[in-house]
Amino acid sequence: MVALSPEDRAHLCQAAEDHFSQVHYGIADKFVISCAQKESALFVNCQNCTGEYVPFDNSNVSVIICNSGTKPQPISGKQIISLLQTKYPEIQSLCDVTTNHIESMKDTLGDKLYSVAFHMVTENQRTMECKDALLHNDYDRLGALLMESHASFRDILNASSWEIDTLVELAIEQPGVYGARMNEEGNVILLVQRSQEVSVMKDIMQEYKERTGKEGSGSYYRRDSAPALSGREK
Repeated sequence: MVALSPEDRAHLCQAAEDHFSQVHYGIADKFVISCAQKESALFVNCQNCTGEYVPFDNSNVSVIICNSGTKPQPISGKQIISLLQTKYPEIQSLCDVTTNHIESMKDTLGDKLYSVAFHMVTENQRTMECKDALLHNDYDRLGALLMESHASFRDILNASSWEIDTLVELAIEQPGVYGARMNEEGNVILLVQRSQEVSVMKDIMQEYKERTGKEGSGSYYRRDSAPALSGREK
């Protein structure tokens, strides 16, 4: 049996997904699942497939993940890279792209691809800022960045849904919530004060069902314990 590093496992999972299921979601999810460690966030550089552990060990902060029951369309940047390379051959990935690049080729990209490119480039910038906020334990700033990210998903990409937006709106109405954003799986991620996690998750799930008629689910994650579940998964 050949010993595999966590990074090797992530690459094998991506290859299997690409070649057998014909679903192309990139390396990030596989890398996190294979390499993540307790009490750390994992900053993933998808350009060179390396990771950096960022301390996330504040005992007063928890993460809540709420399942909206809806799933957005997948987002791909491969066509964008090919078009940008016609003018900027040095570009190899979205990590190399700046807003100046996409602004200069806005007509070539067209409205849809321009929106996708703008979201991806600014999301990369927000990710760097999130890393810095974590390093400085600045959870107010981190929460604000989560909200900016969701606004981009909703307003630039048009990738959100009424159900997802409802969850985000419910989240930011709750005491102790720093911020919230959707992800590509249709879940909503909340950063919340640990003292409020149970009441926040309970209130969101109850109000979500009342507003949408759908049975949502949620789980909260602490640095020192296994996930606690609520909603239909409990």
